[in-house]
Amino acid sequence: HPEPLGLDIAPEPFRARVQEALAAEGVECGQWQRMPVPAQDIFQTKAGYGKGWPWSVVEAVTGERYTYRGEDYPQSVDFLARHFYAHGIWPPNGEKLMDAYGDAFEKVVGSVGELF
Repeated sequence: HPEPLGLDIAPEPFRARVQEALAAEGVECGQWQRMPVPAQDIFQTKAGYGKGWPWSVVEAVTGERYTYRGEDYPQSVDFLARHFYAHGIWPPNGEKLMDAYGDAFEKVVGSVGELF
């Protein structure tokens, strides 16, 4: 989060620059989700399985049409703008690797003023 660091920068470019700096230190990072789940294709097309099930059944019975818009989930949108995951932290790994990752994060956060 750039705000607690006193930076006036949008979350996305902040995240991207931090990820670049971590990569330069040997910590590969990335995002798993890039949009709120309701913005994903299956919810947008309502393809479902078997002629649009389950949406087609609900619409036929109740007359209600469901509309999913990613922007209707502002907390998810904000989270996605700010998050990333460090790769390679799952077992088997060891204390040496975790210490190296910790050192990389400390170095990047400690030099955040130089990054921006």
